[in-house]
Amino acid sequence: MFGLNPGLVKSSIRSNLMGEHRAWYRFTEALIGLFIPTADTYAERITPLLVSPDLDGHSAVMFDRKGNPVLPSPKLTNDYIDAFMIASAALLARTSVRLAR
Repeated sequence: MFGLNPGLVKSSIRSNLMGEHRAWYRFTEALIGLFIPTADTYAERITPLLVSPDLDGHSAVMFDRKGNPVLPSPKLTNDYIDAFMIASAALLARTSVRLAR
């Protein structure tokens, strides 16, 4: 399984929210366009990755908008995860939230 994390991509999807003909929408899209790739640019970068034979035998990898793997933090060890989960369970135990089993 693989995950794609394009982040913010320049597209017209925000036009429904912001109003396509409003100056604020045009300004926002122009500003985004200065720093962020378009959906077409993203597709051009990521498509070769999706058909790469180098993916065979790999799983649970996430890729950024340039097709680079998003690697876990070196500090995210099993000990850290276990401590985090124990602390989270203890915090939930002090509330009315109950975990589904």
